[in-house]
Parts: sequence; structure tokens; C-alpha cells
Amino acid sequence: MKRARLLIFIALCVLSVGLGIAWRMHTLIAPGSREIEKSFEHDKLTGNINILAVGIDDVQGSHRSDTIAVVAINIEDRFVKVLSLPRDLRVQIEGHGWQKLNHAYAYGGIDLLHSTIGNFLGIPLHYHVIVNYQSFPKVVDLLGGVSVDVPKRLRYTDRAGGLHIDIPAGPQVLDGKTALEFVRFRHDALADIGRIQRQQLFLKAVLNKIREPETIARLPEIVEEATRFFQTEIQATQAIQMVNYLKDLDRSRFTFETMPGKAAMIDGISYWLGDIAIASQYLTTPPEPASADKAESASDPLLAADSMLERIKGQVAILNGCGIKGVSQAFSEHLQRLGIDVAFLGNAKHFDYRYTNIAYPENPDTQTLANAKALGELCGVPGNLIRPNRGVTHATIIVGKDYDIILNRLKKYKRDL
Repeated sequence: MKRARLLIFIALCVLSVGLGIAWRMHTLIAPGSREIEKSFEHDKLTGNINILAVGIDDVQGSHRSDTIAVVAINIEDRFVKVLSLPRDLRVQIEGHGWQKLNHAYAYGGIDLLHSTIGNFLGIPLHYHVIVNYQSFPKVVDLLGGVSVDVPKRLRYTDRAGGLHIDIPAGPQVLDGKTALEFVRFRHDALADIGRIQRQQLFLKAVLNKIREPETIARLPEIVEEATRFFQTEIQATQAIQMVNYLKDLDRSRFTFETMPGKAAMIDGISYWLGDIAIASQYLTTPPEPASADKAESASDPLLAADSMLERIKGQVAILNGCGIKGVSQAFSEHLQRLGIDVAFLGNAKHFDYRYTNIAYPENPDTQTLANAKALGELCGVPGNLIRPNRGVTHATIIVGKDYDIILNRLKKYKRDL
């Protein structure tokens, strides 16, 4: 199996490290004491706190940075943003020129990785947290397993590597070994996209587990063990403040994103070219407030669909960008059931779209641009993947390898008109 990603860090580093240090401190200093108050006065959390999160795998005796993320905590506006950085991200590494990001750790450890990411993003990184994923199953077992509704059967066998995964679909409690297989599985058509989706599901399950009364009662025992699996320069008083800050934060104030950009071949090497401007905006912009109207729309997919469908006028197009036979027709059928007029189906210029895009002409009229934005909302396509394309004449869905996720979303809106 390959790498695990940032969501394991969020579930374990922020909760286990922070709560673990906090618990240890509270066993030494009574909550509410003057000593605690003094520590807060001396090192009060303000502004932005940026934490570099690194997941390390042991591969044949060597360490490699398989998960890299930046966690931005905004104290004043009360939100947390997590930006996952692909291993293939093209960056300039001091003394080594332009390289893939994960080479930085191999060349110079956490210090070189720290400076490389700080220079690339143009932001200070105040702390780092390192976790070894060999410890992941132990932490899950300390929690007593985690309840997850597995969306589909996950099955993969690598006889040469002695690996066999067979996780049935449906609600079940995952122990440490099975949980690791669940969050790292990538051997299906969706590859990394499907893995990220499963990791998000697992994170929610862990957060629910942490809040159960039975878990809270065992928290001292759990965190005493869990904190052995992490390396961090975050001090105890700082950890206490972070925990107090994060514990009551609404989940809508936590958001997750992968470094925006595009794939490219340079000198025969595959890279991910990051869009720093979009990444910077993401890390510093508060999430939109969850209004009552939005909450109602989120709970009623048909109501949410109505608001988007009203903005789509005229015809749209669908292009197959993943090479899966029949996928454009499947999209067309769902859209037409929603009353959207599909002008034509066809193939994109290539079949290596990892993510579904929404394209519109380079100089679109107002309605075509509105169609593109509404299609993006309907399909759940992020704003950075809704963009102009001189090869199209309509608002166009270019179907990527995440087609399964998009189709499942569209099925929620299925209705008779």
C-alpha cells in the first residue's frame, strides 16, 4: 500500500497530541488555577497559527514523507483550514533546485521540508507535528475501534507483497488493522479521489468516537498511550490553549482542500504545478456562514437542486474526459431528468482528467457563465475547476475519473418533472 493523507493527522495529531498534553498538564495544575491563568497571559494565542503536519512511512528501513499538509488556525475569525500538499508538487529546494516536494525530507529532514514549504507558500510555519503511520492501528485500537458505514466492498490482493484486503460494505466497527486498510485503499477506478473520500468519512467517525461518554471516561489512558506516537515542538501551554480553542468549534468551521493546480510533464518527469494565489486565498479566507436557508437546502437535496436548476437556461454539453465507456450518456440521462437540455455528447481532447471540470467559452455571455457556475454547484465541482476553455461553445461538463462521486450526487436530485 502507498501513502496515507492529511485526515489521519487531523483525527490523531490535533486530538491525541493536543488532548494528551492538555491532560498531562491538568493532572499537575488544577483547571482554573492562577498558574494556568499566568501561562495564558504569557503566551496568549492570537492571529494565525500555521502547523506543518507530516506523516512518515518506514519503507525498507528508510523514512519518507508520504503525507504533507499545512493546518492554518485562525484565532480571531475562528476557523481551521487544512491544505494537503501532493508529494509531486514542484517546488524549489535549497541546494537541489526544482524538485518534487517529498524529496525535501529525504534531502534534509523536517528542517529542509519546513523551509521549503514556507518559502513556496510565502507564509510562516510556526510548528510541526510528525506521525509515523505504523502507529496508526495502535491508536485506533486504543479507542476500541471506530464505527464506519463502509460505502462499498474494498478488495485487493498483492500476493508478492503478502497483502490481502477484503472489507465488506455496510456498518461495522473497524479495528486498527482494518481501519488502516480502509483509509489507505486506492485500488479502484477512483484511486486517490476515492481514498480521500473514505478518509473524510473516517475522520467524521473518529470525531464522533472521541465525543462518546465511554471514550471521554477513558481519555487519560488513551492519550497517555497515543502521545507516544507523535513528535512535535508544540509546548504544553500552547497545546492546552489550542484544545480549549478547538474543542467547541463548530465542524462547519473546519475545511479541507488539496493544493489547487494542474498536472504537467517537465523534462519527462510528472509534476503537480500548484496555484499559490488560490492556495493563499483558501488558507486565509473564512468559510461562509451556515445560514438557516443553507442548512435547510443541505437537508433537502431536491430543494437545493431547485435553486441551482432555476439558474440554468438553454443548452449544456458533456465531454468524456476519463475514457470510461458510457459515462457521458449516464450524465446526460441524469441531467435530462432534472430538466436540463443537453446539446451534445462527445470526447474531450484527452482522457486523463483526474477531476471533473466545468468549462465555458473564453468570452462567455452572462447566461453561459451562469450556467457553468450552476452546473458546478449541482455537481459539487470546486470553483478552481470551473474555468474558460476555448474549445467549447456551451457550459460543458468534462467528466473526470471522479465520475462515480458526481453521479452519486446527481442521483440524489433524481425526480419526476
